[in-house]
Amino acid sequence: DVKAYIEELLVSLQPQLKKTKHRIGVEGEGAELTIDPGSLSQLMTNLIMNSLIHAYEDEDTGDIRIRVESNRQQVTIRYSDDGKGMSPDVAQHIFDPFFTTNRSGGGTGLGMHIAYNLVVQSMEGTIDCESRLGEGTTFTIRIPIREG
Repeated sequence: DVKAYIEELLVSLQPQLKKTKHRIGVEGEGAELTIDPGSLSQLMTNLIMNSLIHAYEDEDTGDIRIRVESNRQQVTIRYSDDGKGMSPDVAQHIFDPFFTTNRSGGGTGLGMHIAYNLVVQSMEGTIDCESRLGEGTTFTIRIPIREG
């Protein structure tokens, strides 16, 4: 159950999250997938950490929403934050290996590249990014439901 699994993951991330003023909510319905749970865990951790590192300043209070929906063909996870957002040029390169806007802060530019590969290769799905400066960022992940 994707929604329940993400909620459990947030409990395990609580030590890092409680250092921030951000709120993270999971909404939607229970949706079952037959995938490697470690891949989903790493994907969601990378998205959350990317928001914490890049979308907000230290003093910001942010709102991160994770919405799970499904139909008979696929599960859709919409991950959104209300942070700084990205310029079109940055958003266009977000999944490129070694692309980072935070090299001076220790960023390697691999987090979103790994997220992309987890979705596309491990889960055989798609991931899209929409962002506007000052308005936040949304990632839409679509994972096909396989009989398993």
